[in-house]
Amino acid sequence: MAADKYTFKGTGLTPDEIKSGQKRYDDYLASFPHLQKNCSNLQSLEEIVWMETIQERYKKQVGNSVIEDNTSDTDPSLAPSPSLQKSIQDGFNTIMILKAKLGMFAETKEVEEEDMVETLMTKCENYNKTHLDETLLTCPWCSDPFLLIRKMEEYDDKTMPFYEDLLLNNRTIFRIYKEGRITKEQVAEVLGISTQYVEWLEKKVYGLGTLSNREQDPKIE
Repeated sequence: MAADKYTFKGTGLTPDEIKSGQKRYDDYLASFPHLQKNCSNLQSLEEIVWMETIQERYKKQVGNSVIEDNTSDTDPSLAPSPSLQKSIQDGFNTIMILKAKLGMFAETKEVEEEDMVETLMTKCENYNKTHLDETLLTCPWCSDPFLLIRKMEEYDDKTMPFYEDLLLNNRTIFRIYKEGRITKEQVAEVLGISTQYVEWLEKKVYGLGTLSNREQDPKIE
């Protein structure tokens, strides 16, 4: 199960306990966003909330059964049983161990900075998923889609001089080449292509692929 699909269940708790447990669970996630990075953390957090809820249930039992210590007719039988006291203490110890394991006591700058980076990365990922129209572009050469790091409104529009529709080409450079001012190899170097591609342009784009028109000027608009 993906971490973003994990939900608090509160198995075995009463409806009121589930409601209060859910709020406690959400509050913990808001205070410790690093817990959201995997299901194991979320499962441990749910266990913590479950045990804390049971702890409160035990304490209510104690409150309902024990009379004040300064009452003269105190009935020792109403004191918490040893087994209940042990259950409360064991639960408390387990809660402390799990919280320490999840880094819920850490307050160092290093941990805070790591959590901040993880939170920002999560927000960035979620933003990209819900705002594709602001960052999604199509490569003019291979037609594959890709995402910009920043929104398109933060970029200035530029017309690439080396693209003609989806074709890598520059008519000015080709004219200079046919005038003999640069070589085929230099055209390939400027455009970042092979000399075979230059020959392909001569034949397919400029109509210079046959012996009868090889010496004609290229059809450059």
